[in-house]
Amino acid sequence: AIMSKEVLYHYTLQIGKEATNDLIVASAHHHRADSLSSVVALFGAGGALAGFPLCDPLGGLLVSGLIAKVGAQIFARATQELLDAEWPEEAREYCAIVEQVLAESRTTVASPVLHRLRARKMGPFFTVDVDMLVPLKYSSSSSCQVAEHIRQALMNH
Repeated sequence: AIMSKEVLYHYTLQIGKEATNDLIVASAHHHRADSLSSVVALFGAGGALAGFPLCDPLGGLLVSGLIAKVGAQIFARATQELLDAEWPEEAREYCAIVEQVLAESRTTVASPVLHRLRARKMGPFFTVDVDMLVPLKYSSSSSCQVAEHIRQALMNH
């Protein structure tokens, strides 16, 4: 059972990372916690049977701590997502794409200026909020064309 849970951990973790699915990654960590809990329980029960009665309660305490640690890590990550926390490490490339598209659109003196740029994770996806300042000379159509160009560049990435 211990080996099967460890194999499931590695397989599920790989799938979760490839799919950028935090639910699958959390399931992988659950498999790892099961595997480690089984090892500790085995040594705790074995130690108690070998004449060391403190091994069993110490093993139980260790398993409880392990489960609490994994739960706290999953809770912290989920809370960041729910609170719409920014993820600058993972979102930098999306921000760079927006800046590149805006730089390409600066063909005239009256070009859009980046006012605010923010990227955050929503489930397995990223949401990029772009606020631009456009000159009064810009028509609504021109502004929409720049926005659509940015959207297409992000969607094609």
